[in-house]
Amino acid sequence: QKRTVHKKGDILKAIGMTGRPRELQDHIMDKTAQKLEHVFGMTFDELPEKKGQYILVNKLFQTKDDIHIEISQKEKAHLAVLYSVLGLIYMRNGVVRDEALDQFLEKMGLMARGEDLPPTQVHQSRGQPRNTAASLGISEDIYDTFGDIKELIRKEWGQKQHYLDITRVDNTESDAAESVSYEYSWGRRAELEVNRSDLLRKICKLYNCLLYTSPSPRDATLSRMPS
Repeated sequence: QKRTVHKKGDILKAIGMTGRPRELQDHIMDKTAQKLEHVFGMTFDELPEKKGQYILVNKLFQTKDDIHIEISQKEKAHLAVLYSVLGLIYMRNGVVRDEALDQFLEKMGLMARGEDLPPTQVHQSRGQPRNTAASLGISEDIYDTFGDIKELIRKEWGQKQHYLDITRVDNTESDAAESVSYEYSWGRRAELEVNRSDLLRKICKLYNCLLYTSPSPRDATLSRMPS
């Protein structure tokens, strides 16, 4: 199941509407959006920062007994990690930097700690694509499923699928390459597709805490999460 961005110009070209009156084009796009939602349960949402570019968002609720979309084991693994990252961001007041994200991924076994990297890789900047399990310091099984996890997060979940908004943060106190970091927050697709209450309920179940706990469920769960 691909979650790519669809350009309005490409859609109009595919249905032979290029060069037709603007009013007719807009009418066709509106009707298409209505059909997608009523027949397939998919909304056609325009990216606010990129006019004329759209994402399809699944609005159907799916249970184990009512599966309408079959996905591979690899994509299930990707979604599990994606939702874990979204949960981390949510529990950290909506934004995390590389330092916190890296620690989280290390504890999940998806990244090697700096001291565990091969000697030839120690001085290579984190987040730069590497193409073998050995160069990343992870197992072959993890590499076959996720590859370079930071590359997956930035390019696939950020740039292509818009689950994450990723902002470069420059450390003005240093000119070294290692001073470049990134901030991660929920992207447009996550805002539309992910139910915060359901996500919080899953996090509470994972960390064995009550959902309705004073002062707030988020704070109660945060106290149980690994730092």
